[in-house]
Amino acid sequence: MYKKYHSLKKEKSFIEHGGKRLKKLRKCQFSIITIAKNADKTIERTIKSVLNQKKIKFEYIIIDGNSKDKTLEIIKKYSSKLDYWVSMNDRGIYNAMNYGLKLANSKVICFVNSDDYFFNQYSLDKVNDYFEKNKKIDFLFGTVKRYYLGNNLIIKSGFDKKKFLYNFDAQTSHSTGFFIKSKLQKKIGLYDEKFKCSADYDLFFKIFSNPRIVGSNTKKK
Repeated sequence: MYKKYHSLKKEKSFIEHGGKRLKKLRKCQFSIITIAKNADKTIERTIKSVLNQKKIKFEYIIIDGNSKDKTLEIIKKYSSKLDYWVSMNDRGIYNAMNYGLKLANSKVICFVNSDDYFFNQYSLDKVNDYFEKNKKIDFLFGTVKRYYLGNNLIIKSGFDKKKFLYNFDAQTSHSTGFFIKSKLQKKIGLYDEKFKCSADYDLFFKIFSNPRIVGSNTKKK
């Protein structure tokens, strides 16, 4: 379990923040969280892909790691449409992701980081259909397009619990495309920051090794 935050203003690493949450905290079906640092070449596409989602009520949170390029300038351009954004001196991506989890105020959480994006305007709507049709599922892997070795595009769908024991690539993605119910995330806890490169793998291990946790995935198209 972990404590929920309204904002990060009291954190020692805090620099500045903004967004609609400073006036009113909303309850939503989804919390979409973007982690960014020096991502001015890609983050605007990410932001637009989230803000363009239709039908589903969601909050959008961006954690910036004190970027030195134009990333924060781009974030501020959308400040009136974001629920919350903050710039801070985080201790790495998992530390930033943990702050995002503490800020989330919804039933389902997903990370869409600064070089990723939703493929179309109804991505969240499709994901929501799966959760609505099967109330028992705790997490969902969406179908993800991924590039390997430059322009080698593959489409990943589903997950394999057995393969996970010996392969990092047993699921569609390490962040984008993975949707987890807030109540399960709180039960499991935050990302373990002692793992510099594999805290997400550690999280999946905790999920996959528990037979009482129920997951699903979208169909490959």
